[in-house]
Amino acid sequence: MGRDNPLVKAAVEREMPRLKLLRGQAHLEAVWALMEQSAAADRGEEKIEWLKMALRAAWKEARFDFTLRAFTEMRKMYELDSRYVDLGKDILWYFKWLAEELPQYADVSKQQIELTFQEMERFYHDCRESLRPVFALRCQAAVQMGNQDEAQQWYEKWQAIPRGKTDDCLACDLARHAYYLFDRQQTNEAMSVAQTIFRDRVFCDDTPELITRMIGPLLKTGRRPGALAMLRICRRPVRKVPSMLGALAANVVLWFMVGDVVRSRRLAILTLRRASAARNDLDRFSAYRSCGLWAAMAFLAGQQQLTLPGRLMPGPAISTPTVNLADAAALCFDEASRIAAKLDARNGTTRYADRINEIENTIRRAVKRPESLRG
Repeated sequence: MGRDNPLVKAAVEREMPRLKLLRGQAHLEAVWALMEQSAAADRGEEKIEWLKMALRAAWKEARFDFTLRAFTEMRKMYELDSRYVDLGKDILWYFKWLAEELPQYADVSKQQIELTFQEMERFYHDCRESLRPVFALRCQAAVQMGNQDEAQQWYEKWQAIPRGKTDDCLACDLARHAYYLFDRQQTNEAMSVAQTIFRDRVFCDDTPELITRMIGPLLKTGRRPGALAMLRICRRPVRKVPSMLGALAANVVLWFMVGDVVRSRRLAILTLRRASAARNDLDRFSAYRSCGLWAAMAFLAGQQQLTLPGRLMPGPAISTPTVNLADAAALCFDEASRIAAKLDARNGTTRYADRINEIENTIRRAVKRPESLRG
């Protein structure tokens, strides 16, 4: 099936030069059009290949709407046409992509998220596959939704099952494990898990996000050379891949903390540009919170001459070409607070409001002793 078929391989290779020239929406729409053309001609294997390509492109572009469309179409082929019974293993894989993103959108209700996980669990059970990937994603979702007790319950179920063939790669599995531990402020344990990636040389497309999470603890413990090395490792992928907006946002603050004001400002501008077009609420929250924090820190550190583009500020349109740091911080925190309220209302927790409050309290304390920030 797929590219093992010479006709499918030839069809894909024929279109690739054109597709490589396209980006974002244009690329996704072109792949989708090719999928529809192959469907109309009843070229099922070719259609599947375009659906897989659409799913990969949707992940990189952070376009969950295309992820949902492509997954739904693939599952329909599997369920309605006996010729595609082998698609089951692909459904198992892409179900994880779908379930992972759902909690990150405030408009998706808790009921929809729970029903999706129940449906995923049934599908894995019917295919006689391990439920370990389901429990891992339930744990991550509970963390993101601020349900610590639930997260612990799913974590224990997840860790009680040995790794199997339907699990994500080891790098992804370790990253999810470290994410859970970092969230519980078990920093030493999280760093130990994360360092396994380097020791065992296991990497994947998501690894830069884990590396980003490791940098803060390194800086806090005075390991600046290691932090700088990791910043350099992840700086290119977090800039190039739109779906890494959260990691990009963290890099804005981290580069400032190591003293590179110029680079951190450039990354702040890129983060704001990406955030203005982003649809993922969790990513947008992270982007505006980090850019607000960067603007506040830069102001308090004596960099008041810096500005940010007015056109990239959230909220009502800004008439001026640039915005000073104090106003930029206020606008970004206002938007982050608005998104936090939506996420917390859906989740029934205060996770994101608490994160905004922590930053604002830190800034208030810093204002009382600004000389200490100027070093």
